Amino acid sequence: MQQNENVTEQQTVEEQTTTQVETTEDNVEVTNKIKDVNEVIAYLAEQFPKCFSIKGEAKPIKIGIFKDLAERVDQEGRVSRTVLRTALRKYTSSWRYLESIQPGAKRVDIDGNEVEDIEQEHVEHAKATLAESKQKAAEKRKQRAPRRDKRPNDGANKPKGAKLNIKRSPKGKAVDVKVKKRRTIDTGIFEGKQVLVSMGRAPIEGTIKEINGDDVVVVTNTGFTVKTEKSKIVK
Repeated sequence: MQQNENVTEQQTVEEQTTTQVETTEDNVEVTNKIKDVNEVIAYLAEQFPKCFSIKGEAKPIKIGIFKDLAERVDQEGRVSRTVLRTALRKYTSSWRYLESIQPGAKRVDIDGNEVEDIEQEHVEHAKATLAESKQKAAEKRKQRAPRRDKRPNDGANKPKGAKLNIKRSPKGKAVDVKVKKRRTIDTGIFEGKQVLVSMGRAPIEGTIKEINGDDVVVVTNTGFTVKTEKSKIVK
């Protein structure tokens, strides 16, 4: 009686072990399912190379091909129908695939057999979708592009003859920039007139000796003759 009880207990342990192994295998099977969309596309290209591809020219696929794929994929148990549908949507939205939708092209089934012509409506839709997708991609690249820091040129708008008055900190760094512009005499310039001529750091007193167009000859109070421009005559 005791021997029979021991056998029964041993059988029970073996049954539990077998059940645990089967359960573990089921879990492994579920864990091994492909969940990444890109990996699913690669899997489809491997399983159905005459229909799907991951590089080169794509082939237009049969309308309603999801049903055929689901039946084949279910036998392998590697891809869920939800992920399969998402992968199929991504594949048919790629630029490479949209470019394959051309007039006169044939759609193929999962075995690569040509089954139907592409309608003109589908060609126009693919063309519009491709253009819109490329435009969005260009806008995203433009937004991600680093913006160049355009610094203004301090001397770009400096008037001729003007000087920059730059105050510097003790360490020699510029902290403030101001432009002083001297007022010029546009009218009333005539020979014999006492004027100030902008030369160097400070204007020099003198008398206009000769005027020739925009050029003015001035004799300074120290006896030097200077040829300058009207714009150099200041108040």
